[in-house]
Amino acid sequence: MSTKTTHIFSLILSLILLYGCTSPRAHPPTQLLTLEPASLPSPFANNDVLISFIRDASDGMDEISSCLNAFDTYRFVLDQDGHLIRFDETHYVETRISQTEIDKLLSEIDATGFSSLTGDGDQYIPNAPPPSFKNTWGGSITVNKKTITITPGQSDYLVEAVIKTLAIIENYKPKNLQLYAPEGITLWVFLEENLILGPANPTPEPPVLKWSIDEIDLANLAMGPFTNQPQMIKGETLAFLLRQVKTVPAFRRVEQNGQSYYVLVCPNFPQ
Repeated sequence: MSTKTTHIFSLILSLILLYGCTSPRAHPPTQLLTLEPASLPSPFANNDVLISFIRDASDGMDEISSCLNAFDTYRFVLDQDGHLIRFDETHYVETRISQTEIDKLLSEIDATGFSSLTGDGDQYIPNAPPPSFKNTWGGSITVNKKTITITPGQSDYLVEAVIKTLAIIENYKPKNLQLYAPEGITLWVFLEENLILGPANPTPEPPVLKWSIDEIDLANLAMGPFTNQPQMIKGETLAFLLRQVKTVPAFRRVEQNGQSYYVLVCPNFPQ
């Protein structure tokens, strides 16, 4: 066999092998969910937060109770451009305030003496008892990048500057507040038979939601009795969920394809 013939034969063989290893491109399956394995983008970058209040969950509190009561996440957060989100007893609301309102709010907090605190123990009155986990709460307050931590068991012994600052934050309810529409949520899906309800119960109105599998396939998201893997959701599926539950957080009972589920919808904030 000549050298030229050998080269041609090798070329033909390579093409055959290449074609045999390459299958026609299949159309990707329709994706009903937009899922994110890590934290979603948030309206609040860490360096944009101007004022915030976070209250910690107590020891032993389950994820459902923690979510529904806004523990271990923002109860109040205001960013540099005036976007405000606050927890209003059972759900989150939001608005945008002017720079004049921001300056007024900061001035009221500054008048309490909060800015003079170091957070190294001077947030408590002198001779405060050591930390305890009985009947008190913990958390943190941030104002202008200064964060004062409140240790569980010592929240009954806060100095006036912290007490007054906390009161200003909790009582600040500007006009034009509307239901908060998050950019992303954390979704927990439980099979009814796998969940033993504690003090938290689903919202009763309506008592049961009926969702089409074409909108969201709960069977693919349901956690087992010993697994703990919520999904983070945005996009069209998020819009569907918000239309259904109306407010966040939310805990609802849902029926789909003859199966009953409990669905927990929690806003996804950065920490």
